[in-house]
Amino acid sequence: LGAEGIGQLQFMLSFTALIGVGVSLGYRNFITKEVARDNSSAGTFMGAALGLRVLLSIAAIAISIIVIEAVGYEANLKSVLYLGTAAMVALSFAKLLIGFMWGYEDMRGPAKAEISSKIFGVAIGIPVLILTSSTVAYVGVLFASALVQFAVAVDQLP
Repeated sequence: LGAEGIGQLQFMLSFTALIGVGVSLGYRNFITKEVARDNSSAGTFMGAALGLRVLLSIAAIAISIIVIEAVGYEANLKSVLYLGTAAMVALSFAKLLIGFMWGYEDMRGPAKAEISSKIFGVAIGIPVLILTSSTVAYVGVLFASALVQFAVAVDQLP
């Protein structure tokens, strides 16, 4: 990736971390606690949490677009930031579903989701880095890895 690519990757991680704070708001822990306390109302809590997550994700994406376009980053960095934002949103939904499973004391489903995304990320990410040395391609792999985690988490829901 070189110095510029590593810098772009680090900037993307910082940028998405700042935007991501507003998406998560720590309510994954609330869902885990409430589902563990009384799983008869789990559907209500999960529906509310998903609805809130959708609204906050839309706001985060809008803020990202406004900031990225207003600052006028160069095209490659814009692509990295857009893909990073998409990865952050997908990962936030996966983590919410994992918190839901934790409330049911299900540790296998979350483990499968985490391990699947890590294996995917390494198996695809290393060849992409070796063959392309492209920051955009690598962040695309991170986004795909987040989608894998989300898909496996959905599949593992009780």
